[in-house]
Amino acid sequence: MNQTKGCFAKINGTSIYYEVKGEGNPLLLIHGLPVDSRMWDGQFEVLSQQYKVIRFDLAGFGLSGVHDEDYSLLNDVKSLLDYLQISRTSLLGFSVGGKLSIEFALTYPEMVDRLILASSGLTGWTEESIDKQRYNEEVNKCFQSGDQECAIELMTNAWVIGPYRNNEEVRQDVQERFSVMVKNTFAKPRGQGKLLFPDINSFELIEQIKVHTLIILPEFDFPDFNQIGDYLHKKIKNSKKITIKNTAHMLNMEEPSVFNKLVLQFLQQNR
Repeated sequence: MNQTKGCFAKINGTSIYYEVKGEGNPLLLIHGLPVDSRMWDGQFEVLSQQYKVIRFDLAGFGLSGVHDEDYSLLNDVKSLLDYLQISRTSLLGFSVGGKLSIEFALTYPEMVDRLILASSGLTGWTEESIDKQRYNEEVNKCFQSGDQECAIELMTNAWVIGPYRNNEEVRQDVQERFSVMVKNTFAKPRGQGKLLFPDINSFELIEQIKVHTLIILPEFDFPDFNQIGDYLHKKIKNSKKITIKNTAHMLNMEEPSVFNKLVLQFLQQNR
């Protein structure tokens, strides 16, 4: 497949929206939650000039359908790559997408060329900062009261502005793009299927990852993610850790040029 935009793959009982652009070695982009593949708007065109870039919406997000049977996001990723006849790819995962990328690399190591983890989570990580706990409590109160606008505002403050910055320090367009994606997620119908988690504890198995790995962290985020980044860097032998200054969790949306340069340099090293 040379170049395709706006396609749907019928896999695992649902419809997964994806876009493919560029030629060369494959690079799969896995978005975070509760946003969708539009979070990669600042990366998709640039990275596709040198790589075959695939971005897609996880089931229940963006333009993808939902599952009415029990399902696994890990299985969806594997099935999408099989559908596209991609046997080996680099992975760029953000937040929950980073957590999913790690699970994929541990489950299908033969399919992963390189690993890029941005603001990544980690399955099995149990520590949670007081600030993160307070944020979760506030968001849950919004949902319990049915106030979605309240939840979106809290999410924007936490993930785009960051817990330790002021609103005026972050471009308004980045905040608006994030809010649009979250509103779209909240407006989508929920499927009847239950999300199944893989029987794998990445926290305990992380040292099994042998591929070259780039860990990208923001400066202003909940401390949980910096701690995870430090742990990943310590346990993954062939890893490099970089912090992008003056960014919060959505670092790739805030500083796309810096982010893209780091990704391209990493992918081109040791070839």
